[in-house]
Amino acid sequence: MKPFARRRSRNLLLASLVVVAIWYWLRWIDLGLGRPSIMSGYLLYGLVVFLALFNLRKKLPTLPLGNASLWLQVHIYVGLVAGAVFGLHLAFRVPNGWFECLLATSFMMTFISGLVGLVISRRVPHLLNRVSQQVVYERTPKLRRMLAERSRSAVLESVASSGATTLADFYTHRLFDFFARARPFGYFIRPSSTRRKRLLADMHQLDRYLSPPEKSACEQLYSMVRKKDDLDFQEIQQRRVKVWLFAHIALTYILLVMATMHGVMVLAYRGDVL
Repeated sequence: MKPFARRRSRNLLLASLVVVAIWYWLRWIDLGLGRPSIMSGYLLYGLVVFLALFNLRKKLPTLPLGNASLWLQVHIYVGLVAGAVFGLHLAFRVPNGWFECLLATSFMMTFISGLVGLVISRRVPHLLNRVSQQVVYERTPKLRRMLAERSRSAVLESVASSGATTLADFYTHRLFDFFARARPFGYFIRPSSTRRKRLLADMHQLDRYLSPPEKSACEQLYSMVRKKDDLDFQEIQQRRVKVWLFAHIALTYILLVMATMHGVMVLAYRGDVL
């Protein structure tokens, strides 16, 4: 068994044992005529607060609070434990009352977004390894402009050298938008290399009609089309991570506010809060 798989199995086993221990603890409280829902609520609130601290840890990388990878592992498995405690808190039933339903929905959305983030964090690095050169997300617009300028310069030089406009006409109708603009929203939903393959195939068919200077420029455009497609692919994958992170953090803070309100109302109803 690989070290990663061994570590994951060990952590899952530990998280499962913690959930079983919590279940026995709540069962013991119930048998003692206590209020297991109150205690599980305290525990669940504490777990959510702890999970929210992960974002604070990332904003304070210089403090000696342990490395980020350890915090990430703890965050993942504490989140899984919190999902189980949430089910125990509700006794795996649909909650009563509109606010409780909203709170449960908020928790489920946050929990599911965490699972989605777990998949993204495992999948995106493998996808980015497919491209020839990885770039920082913030540099993407600048690199896109540079590729657009280089492609136009290559075509204009071919026209000046040969006087032919076959490649220039093709560039105007087929390649200008590709180099000048970002991909449409549909590409964010389902990125593919279909457009890249189509453009390269059309350029290959066009090659027989080009003059020598245009063929030289077309070879440069081949490379630029591949680089632009790789750049778009990286931008979309990195943007997915950023969009997910923004949504997950926002849902977490909404959950914290609603959980705090819920706790205050429950304690006030019991007479513990004036």
